[in-house]
Amino acid sequence: MPSSVIGVKVPGCPGAPATNLEPASGQLRSLALAAPPGVALSAEEVQLLPLLERGARKNAGGVHEAYSLAQGFAHLLAGLRARIQEENAENLKSETARYKNTTDGGWLETREDHYKALTESLYLQRRAQLLELLFLWWGDVLRASTGVPGRELASAEATTGKVAARLTTPEILQRLRRLEELRDHLGRSIHEGLALEVAFLNVFRFARRPAGFRQD
Repeated sequence: MPSSVIGVKVPGCPGAPATNLEPASGQLRSLALAAPPGVALSAEEVQLLPLLERGARKNAGGVHEAYSLAQGFAHLLAGLRARIQEENAENLKSETARYKNTTDGGWLETREDHYKALTESLYLQRRAQLLELLFLWWGDVLRASTGVPGRELASAEATTGKVAARLTTPEILQRLRRLEELRDHLGRSIHEGLALEVAFLNVFRFARRPAGFRQD
């Protein structure tokens, strides 16, 4: 996904994640998190936003909520895979009906293999797009935390602002690092369900803050 770069001031962030965070000048760091303009959200992305909102409610942030959010994300992925499989099965069925009397069976077998590979390729591509929404969401949390104007997900601005108020900037950066690790793990064929659960438990658990807590 193409991205542009925003600058965020990160004063006093020992151990800040290095991935996608590059020193520019002084304490200014650059973060590539912007979505390409004019790109509409997919059906799964639209469904993900309410899940994120529920996971970010005031009394949420525990293990149960983080695990439920991981399960919800996995459910979206399962539906996504099923939809791709169904679409390609229909395409294969149409080709079989059209060409079964005009070509040999070997060609139809190669088409079956083609659609299996296409299904997996499309699934991985669209899974990556869904994961990018998490980066955009947390990017907006970071913008709210550091006072950078503009939001990539305007409909989620209230939610990302509330999350920003519950976390320090280093804590937000650490969660972005955990998302980078999730993307890396999925790219190395680590078990999808396990990778999601571990990542979401790290990313969507929020410590309870004492009354009157305010980030400086």
